[in-house]
Amino acid sequence: MNKHTSATDGQFLYVHGSPAGPTMSYLLPGDSYDRHRMKEEFDHMDVYALNGHTHIPGVIVRGSRFMPPEALDKFSYGLQGRQAIINVGSVGQPRDGNPKSSYATIENNVVYFHRVAYDAESVCEDILAIKELDPFLGQRLLAGY
Repeated sequence: MNKHTSATDGQFLYVHGSPAGPTMSYLLPGDSYDRHRMKEEFDHMDVYALNGHTHIPGVIVRGSRFMPPEALDKFSYGLQGRQAIINVGSVGQPRDGNPKSSYATIENNVVYFHRVAYDAESVCEDILAIKELDPFLGQRLLAGY
């Protein structure tokens, strides 16, 4: 991977798409059931990868299924040295059915997922006012898809 498509910091790999496809690859929750795909993804990273291209927050631990924040204890995931891909979600376009802004922080080896309400209606109106944009791009914000 070149320096323009990913970054590393100790045991963390930062990508937009996925460890195997750092720029444009989509890593969807259902992909966690594809053993071959997951092997390829985890083989491209050291311990932890943080991504966000799908805008769907959650964690995939090697050998396990996708876990959305709601399935985690207190919306958090403890970093225990087991390989994990952590999707931080999206501040402006969450796509998991929750229109609130989504982001993650890491403190004391724990990933905390956060949701914050924002004025999605105003942003939607701004998008709808741009005739060159598909109205769906604004409307999706209100539903979180």
